[in-house]
Amino acid sequence: MTLGIVGKQAKDYTIDIKTVNNIKSLGLDMINTAKSGHPGIVLGAAPIIYRLYNNHLIFDNNNPNWINRDRFIMSAGHGSALLYATLFMSGFDLTINDLKEFRNYGSKTPGHPEVGVTPGVDCSTGPLGQGIATAVGMAIGEAYLNQKFKSLKASLIDHYTYVLCGDGDLMEGISSESASLAGSLGLGKIIVLYDSNGISLDGSTTNVFDENVLKKYRAMGWDTHLLKDPYDFEEFDNLIERAKKAVDRPSIIKIETVIGKDSKYQNTNTIHGKPLSKEDLKNIKKKLGIREIPYTVLSDAYNNMKKCIDERNDLAISKWEKTCEKVMQKLDKSIIEDYEKLLSHEDINIESTLDNKQYSGRELAHTLLNKIPKKETFCLLTDTSSSTQIFFDKEENFSKKNRLGKNLQCGVRELSASAIQNGLALMNIKTVSSTFLAFSNYMIPSIRMASLMNLNTTYIFTHDSVLIGEDGPTHQPIEQIDQLRLIPNLTVFRPCDANEMTEAFNYSFNSDKPCAIIVSKEVIPISKEHGYIIEEEQDFDICLIASGTEVELAIQVSKALEKHMIKSRVISIPSLELFDKETNEEKEKILPKDKIKVVLELSTCNSYYKYLSQDDLVFNIKEFMKSGNKYSIIHRLNYDVDSITKNIAFHVKQKISEH
Repeated sequence: MTLGIVGKQAKDYTIDIKTVNNIKSLGLDMINTAKSGHPGIVLGAAPIIYRLYNNHLIFDNNNPNWINRDRFIMSAGHGSALLYATLFMSGFDLTINDLKEFRNYGSKTPGHPEVGVTPGVDCSTGPLGQGIATAVGMAIGEAYLNQKFKSLKASLIDHYTYVLCGDGDLMEGISSESASLAGSLGLGKIIVLYDSNGISLDGSTTNVFDENVLKKYRAMGWDTHLLKDPYDFEEFDNLIERAKKAVDRPSIIKIETVIGKDSKYQNTNTIHGKPLSKEDLKNIKKKLGIREIPYTVLSDAYNNMKKCIDERNDLAISKWEKTCEKVMQKLDKSIIEDYEKLLSHEDINIESTLDNKQYSGRELAHTLLNKIPKKETFCLLTDTSSSTQIFFDKEENFSKKNRLGKNLQCGVRELSASAIQNGLALMNIKTVSSTFLAFSNYMIPSIRMASLMNLNTTYIFTHDSVLIGEDGPTHQPIEQIDQLRLIPNLTVFRPCDANEMTEAFNYSFNSDKPCAIIVSKEVIPISKEHGYIIEEEQDFDICLIASGTEVELAIQVSKALEKHMIKSRVISIPSLELFDKETNEEKEKILPKDKIKVVLELSTCNSYYKYLSQDDLVFNIKEFMKSGNKYSIIHRLNYDVDSITKNIAFHVKQKISEH
């Protein structure tokens, strides 16, 4: 097959077509072996990903984590078979046996791309739209690092971020949120390849997704292009180069494809997400010119692709190494040290020295945040910083004109901000974001992705209980603490005082996993160092368990219980995840089985029940509250010291009489 421009000698693309067909064949074999997967994107988008990897993407297949590689995100993560087949043909550390293990438990080729599992995968994807937003974070990180480590008009960090997305990605609201911000910030090094086939899982996108995507993105400040034939490789190359020249704005290339091309079900949703029949697979391979033998690799196609990639990237890597040598000679020693730290893990230690003034939880969080080293740390603002007070003092905003700003204004976009945070973390940049605890729901999908990828991201959620009052149930958090505690790999803190808050910050910014710090707008004490046990009486009868501002309430209740001849141990558990890591013996010492346990937490607090028995008592919230000041809510809940004390005393006496 030949393609070319009229008036010029046509170029021979025979080997390119052959390689595309081999990638398709391998992808289909993987899906057929696994008996599950998505053949539609394999057959439709193969020429796109082939040409990108073969002719444009800069990477080192022997060192997949090379810091200056171009990033590629398969936002349409269901196309993993297509990606793995391409990575294999590109010379990454994947074997035919790895491809045969597609979707098998513990394999290097899982059902959707996972960073740290498959060599060459730069980001975990699957939930549609997350990839585009994460890519925006990567592009922000590149723009910042490029400027910081630049000298003589060259930089140690200078690469592009590419995204392959589909119609479903662009339907998700997170894509528009992040694309709008990318346009406002003029992120010229992100290039989105839009696989436009007009078919989604349930059928045609007609009457569902009729907007003019290119006009929409142009209105958001993007450079836009249209490619009507994915096999027009020459025009594809031209459009990529034009996108690269749009240095002041992100680019999107809409590529019109046919889902499931050459299948008897092409251009229908039937081909989207289930394996092909034997007959269909046989006929497709015949059209592709591939033997029916599974996992056939055409030696000329494989060798030609690897040769093209190696020659192009060896040259790019060599050029970068020479650039590094020149730039290093001009950079200040401190900047070079920062670059070296970027490549490794640097411990952060926040000192807890504070004056004796009274701090609210959010004020203390602000103070501690500004004690951390800010060299490679971004604070993402979601238009709530004037209330949460989570921002960097004396730091400018990241913008088109200032790529070195550390405060990143994301606007009212919690969902995309948290995904952008993941992209920054994947660039080895520490991040913190904040909003009201009730709005953490917007961020849950991206927090979950951070937990899956084991990213060092920190979230500070303020206004931590229904006692914020007058704003009513839409702003009063009830179930959010439990929701966060349920996410695997996420460590949740709810500190009761300055000591616990400091430890939470130190743990969060030195962790290799995400952490959430939940703080109050109420005043919290400046206390001395302590463990889980805040205070206790000798031969205590009950354990009062609490977190956050309810710990102070527990202390007051403990004192009030003395009038009822009930002795207490007051226990603060700032993080249930860390408490769970204690040995059984240690947990038994803190929460003896033979003592009645009472939990105080202004949330659903279902997470505590694993420590309790039927003799124990929980003071929590089981309903949405109404708008009103905190005193009216306390009265409605009977959450004052006197009411709680009387309930505990009655409960304890009843249990004593039963036994």
